[in-house]
Amino acid sequence: MSANLTIAEILIDIKNKAKGPQDIVRGLQANNTIAMRELLKYAFDGTSWYRKTLPDFTEDGSPDGLAPSSLWAEVRRLYIFKEEYNLSAKRKDEILIQILESISKKETEMLKSMFEGSFKYSYGIDKEMVEKAFPKIYTTRSLAV
Repeated sequence: MSANLTIAEILIDIKNKAKGPQDIVRGLQANNTIAMRELLKYAFDGTSWYRKTLPDFTEDGSPDGLAPSSLWAEVRRLYIFKEEYNLSAKRKDEILIQILESISKKETEMLKSMFEGSFKYSYGIDKEMVEKAFPKIYTTRSLAV
């Protein structure tokens, strides 16, 4: 794993280099970080997001890896956007817009795919691959708990 790559870039790279599911599993294991596991957990744990589409926001124009923030740092706030989290939709929108306006376009697209439920198709990764890569991922506590 390169510290200069975003989570989205790493997952795209894994997808593009993989010749089969085992290659994806190995790629995930090679990039085993708390943030990566947490993001994959949110992508496949059946989370109900408070909205299905992203709010209007102004995209950060920074090149990938040079945005003011990244999902490496912001993944710990994703629990806020769960439907059951006790915060008004207006406040959730405000926080989500702050995150979206500070991360790269590829990471914005990644969040969009999570909210829309198309993560599996966008990144070629499914829940079974995640479970093979990280066997206890769905039984361990989240960062936010």
